[in-house]
Amino acid sequence: MVVSHEVGVPVQTFTSDRDRVLAGTYFSPDKEVLGTKRVDTLFIHGLGSSRNGYVDRAQTVTENGIHSLTFNLSPPGDKQRDYFADVVAAYDWLHAQSTEDREIAVCGTSYGAFLAVLLTSFRHVDHLLLRAPALASEEDDPKIKVPLHNFRGSLWVVLSENDEAYPPDITDKYWDAAIQASPKIKQVIPKADHALSSLESKQAFLAILENWSQTLKASISPSS
Repeated sequence: MVVSHEVGVPVQTFTSDRDRVLAGTYFSPDKEVLGTKRVDTLFIHGLGSSRNGYVDRAQTVTENGIHSLTFNLSPPGDKQRDYFADVVAAYDWLHAQSTEDREIAVCGTSYGAFLAVLLTSFRHVDHLLLRAPALASEEDDPKIKVPLHNFRGSLWVVLSENDEAYPPDITDKYWDAAIQASPKIKQVIPKADHALSSLESKQAFLAILENWSQTLKASISPSS
């Protein structure tokens, strides 16, 4: 069983006297397993999406004993928006929920995957799952190279077979740059478009998240 509640994630801004508060949902297992290391997962949605599309995904991960946070990036109409500041604030909020020794996983989709990679240069991340990673412009290409070159955690990259927004060569840029990540796992969702519009593609991604979260828990179990 999963327990969830609505939260507010404060974001410090340096261009305004008014700080923003992002809407989030925090998911936690109803029972903690004693003697096991904790894992927290941050979900970062893409532009044009919201945390509402990540409820099933966060619940799937949390059912395997992992705490999760979904949150809304600042809306496009907010003149003070800073998507990266949003992500750092969400990470810090999640990290502050416990003083236990834990590992941090980040799951980013589309532009959220790009933000997840940038985050690794400023905050400790043990595990990355990037679904349909995007590059908004050619200027973003070099921005992912140094963080991924330095990333030493586990990396899962999930592609949509019929991604109409970002071709496979975009994903290859992420994959090829992660020269120290271990393990590296690449999976393709058959017949899926960028947004996972079909029920079958949504269910396929949930199955991948199920496998991913089980792998995370197994990697930190006392017997591993």
